[in-house]
Amino acid sequence: YWLNSIGTATMTVTGVADGVPDGSGNRTDMWISLPGNQNDGVDEGGWHIVGYPFNRPMQVDSGAALGDQVFFTDGTTLKNWYEASLMPGAWVDTTLGGFSPAVGGGFAVVWDGSEGTSTLEPGHGYWLRTYKDNIAMILNAQYSNP
Repeated sequence: YWLNSIGTATMTVTGVADGVPDGSGNRTDMWISLPGNQNDGVDEGGWHIVGYPFNRPMQVDSGAALGDQVFFTDGTTLKNWYEASLMPGAWVDTTLGGFSPAVGGGFAVVWDGSEGTSTLEPGHGYWLRTYKDNIAMILNAQYSNP
């Protein structure tokens, strides 16, 4: 999503509190489709705007491994964000970019904390560059912030 308000406006964004309950007390992960530009004849992904769906912040690292709270899949292979961004053959970029007037413009979320932040925030949208068509981003509903 991307919303530009020309005048004064009030908006409430409500996400999923802790993942979608599956009926047995567990929470389900959130899958976000990243189709890429499938009509260009090459498998090289594209730019995607991704909304963070949960009502609480989430660090993208558990503290045990880099990028291990965010996953990507092509339907056959599952990789955490760190693994999916390794060159050569990366599926995705190392950075989610965002814009917020509250922070004075652009900001970045990265899996290694080298710049910006390593926390996804409720109500924020992020730009992500993919290098492979037809993958999905999976946000871990079972995470615990370190």
